Amino acid sequence: MGLIFINYRREDSSSTAGRLHDRLALAFGRETIFMDVDHIPAGVDFVEHLNSIVAACKVFLVVIGPNWLNAKDEAGQRRLEKPDDWVAVEIEGALVRKIRVIPVLVDGADMPKPSELPASLKPLARRQGVEVRHKHFGRDADALIEKVRDALGGSVWRQFRKMAVPIAIAALLLGGSIALFRIWAPFTIETIVPREVQAAANAEAAEQQRVAAAKAKEERRAKAAAEAEAKRESQEAEQQRLAAAKAEEERKTTQEAQLAGLPAAGFSIINDVGVEGEDYLRIGDATVESCSSACIKDAQCKMFAYWPTRVCYLFDKNFGTYPQATSQVGLVRVSPTPAQQRPPAAGFSIIKNVAVNGDDYLRIRNATVESCSSACVEDAQCKMFAYWATVTPRVCYLFDKKFGTYPQATSQVGLVR
Repeated sequence: MGLIFINYRREDSSSTAGRLHDRLALAFGRETIFMDVDHIPAGVDFVEHLNSIVAACKVFLVVIGPNWLNAKDEAGQRRLEKPDDWVAVEIEGALVRKIRVIPVLVDGADMPKPSELPASLKPLARRQGVEVRHKHFGRDADALIEKVRDALGGSVWRQFRKMAVPIAIAALLLGGSIALFRIWAPFTIETIVPREVQAAANAEAAEQQRVAAAKAKEERRAKAAAEAEAKRESQEAEQQRLAAAKAEEERKTTQEAQLAGLPAAGFSIINDVGVEGEDYLRIGDATVESCSSACIKDAQCKMFAYWPTRVCYLFDKNFGTYPQATSQVGLVRVSPTPAQQRPPAAGFSIIKNVAVNGDDYLRIRNATVESCSSACVEDAQCKMFAYWATVTPRVCYLFDKKFGTYPQATSQVGLVR
């Protein structure tokens, strides 16, 4: 019958429990350990057999993993609360019989609190636990073995040592002669115990070497796994960086394409100037791209001003500008009319490098030659226009009559109707 009972939940810590079984078997003998139903003889009532084993054991180990406390069945009920949960039944039996119960915390599990346990298992929370960590399994398992050995009342060699003297004395009494004493002398406590102790020491040294070799192998595997993980993370970071760079490049390309596809009436950005008129709409937390897009989509908007404080101002008229180093001004003509796309039947032509002799009836500041011509086409009163690009701000002049021209190298004149 086993003296050490290992209680565990298969889906929670079967692999770690198996390793602990092997280490305990090396220290105490496989026949002294009971782990699960695989140890129950065929044809035996396992309920009665389990109860008898729990009653006979000296040390009861409860292996607690991360999912031990909240493990649930198919119906979603916590297993510890079920009356037929054998993990809980075995623990309760050990606690009732006052058996030495040692919680073994594995894989980073925490000791359960009394409030988290059923009433029959609450005394388990008062038992001093032993932690067995994956990275220090050999060292922690050795510490657990010492605690189990103390709980059993000493090692097998201590029991043998206690029995050696009575055996030797009995042999001397039964022999009744010096000759018999000489025959038994080589097997007295002075000779037998040192040999056994030396054998135990050799076995312990061999076990330590095996544990050290296994630990070194485990550390090499952990190092290789850590290096592989670091390499993987580095590759992922590089992929993310490349993806971000690609996304930024695509964003810039999209913006350039949007700017390149502005309405035929024309679009231009004038840097480092301010607008002298009153806006009709302000947009906060904007970019120069979103500001220009808002103006293009709004038929009321004729121009906008964007400030690096991320504020966008929309204007429903073309206003003059003044020097200002921190703003950008866009002049926009949106939703071009058919007249803008195609000159009227009366014809449309641009005459460059001439000036007009007559008086204008309307002046438009901060204009472009496209916006100037569009303004004239859309206004039935306009018969011709003159656009000056070299003055600041650039000016568009509309005329309600056709006037003569004279040479001038800095203006363009459109003749309409």
